[in-house]
Amino acid sequence: MECVRLRVKDIDFHYKQIIIRDADKDLQKRHLGTRFTEFFSTRSGFNKSINKKLCFFSGRKIAEIAGKYNMEIEIIDRTRLTSNLIYVLKHRSSVMPASVTAEG
Repeated sequence: MECVRLRVKDIDFHYKQIIIRDADKDLQKRHLGTRFTEFFSTRSGFNKSINKKLCFFSGRKIAEIAGKYNMEIEIIDRTRLTSNLIYVLKHRSSVMPASVTAEG
């Protein structure tokens, strides 16, 4: 069953973007490492969980939501051992074309 709650850690209204930091349960092999570390961090009180139940989102679901709302998605992956990713969602009208620079 899909988690019904998506943790949005940062909403940047100036740049019209949403930053989501969460584990991608679709990365099954790497997700084992995430489940292991999250199990201990929630039991020790470092991270909070609802009724000690761990919930993780699907990267495919985030991409589906981004497409539905005309958002571009950037995925930042800085780990090889866990499925923890950063998703940056930007509304397509606020994304500058690559050929446009800050100077004009």
